[in-house]
Amino acid sequence: MSNQRKNFGLVEDQACPIRFLITDCPQPTNTADYLDFLKGHQVCTLFRLCEPSAYDPSTLIQGGIDVVDDCRFEDGKTPPADALQTYRQKLKDLLDAVHDDKNKITVALHCISGVGRAPVLAAVGILDYTKLSPDEVVDRIRKARRGAFNKLQLNWLLDEKYIIPKKSLFAKIFKRN
Repeated sequence: MSNQRKNFGLVEDQACPIRFLITDCPQPTNTADYLDFLKGHQVCTLFRLCEPSAYDPSTLIQGGIDVVDDCRFEDGKTPPADALQTYRQKLKDLLDAVHDDKNKITVALHCISGVGRAPVLAAVGILDYTKLSPDEVVDRIRKARRGAFNKLQLNWLLDEKYIIPKKSLFAKIFKRN
């Protein structure tokens, strides 16, 4: 049942210590199934990018999923600087707390339909932790999550001006050049 969910895409890269599970929003009546689905993918943290009123996350929290609500941004838009900073810090903190060199961690992200805000933040995470180009990341995400990104979001991702220089973040975390 729960692992039969159809509206999701798992995006990962060999060089990235994080797997990104992009999904649509669960319904208020199926959060227990959604919890099973997340656990089946070994998700430790869920970035909930929809309005908090969409569903009660208590079932997920009680099931051991860390639910993050403070990276939200407007539907159809690109993330503002404060949401990006919060998201990046949460990923860094998560890696510092639970990552080891042998195992990857999995985070889930969802907005309402799973094709706008969630893929955008997944792309940011992949770009921050790999040496992939924005074009490569967009292509991978679109293969995993058909219909991902609107024109505004796509142009923003491909612009590269928002991206932290690879050497700074990548080198700090992995002590590589």
